[in-house]
Amino acid sequence: MATFKEVMKTNYNSKMYSVKELQAVRRQLAKTANQRMVRLEQHTSSVTGESYTWGAHEIAQKYLKKKGRRGREGQLRYNEKSTALKTKKSLQAEINELQAFLRARTSRYGEQKKIEEMRIKKFESGEWAKRPAENEGEEDTYNGTKLHFASTKQFYDFLSSDLFKNLSSALTSEQVVELYDAASVKEEGDQDKVVKIMEKAYKDFQKKEVGQGQLTIRQMEDLFGVRIT
Repeated sequence: MATFKEVMKTNYNSKMYSVKELQAVRRQLAKTANQRMVRLEQHTSSVTGESYTWGAHEIAQKYLKKKGRRGREGQLRYNEKSTALKTKKSLQAEINELQAFLRARTSRYGEQKKIEEMRIKKFESGEWAKRPAENEGEEDTYNGTKLHFASTKQFYDFLSSDLFKNLSSALTSEQVVELYDAASVKEEGDQDKVVKIMEKAYKDFQKKEVGQGQLTIRQMEDLFGVRIT
């Protein structure tokens, strides 16, 4: 039997492979994929308190749900029986899915943790905000505000919220992040209070009660008594 590395490098869409050979390959990859998904589900982030089930895991789960694949305890899992699929076309299609999942950095717990740590480091160092070059030929820079709350669950909940998306449609996403952090400092770390104030401000904006329906960064700064611009 070929090694895992050899299997991952091989393109199995060729007609040269028999059904039996494809079944063996699919089973080998399915077992590895299931093991990785279990590991991602079992480990939780020290920041968000949630499992590492975004990225590759999320994509795989959508595929498995669409195909109706479930394990013994009802979880969405690849079938590890070699005879689960019996045609070349179906086997080749699933092998492609499995290879894509297993090649993704986010299919591995260790890589997920590194990505999270790197993201926090960038937020805390200020290297997260892209500043376009002022003159042609110059390189863009990454020099945002050094954030104080980049290692908190509330911050990441805010980044994935509809409120963040809505505010970013009126302001820039960099302004929203910097405003959130500055306001949280002003409110002595009460991030829930900051979110509530932002929610009200956005609702007022929708009702055209703020200015003439034009939400500006200055209005938001005045609301919290901070300056980021």
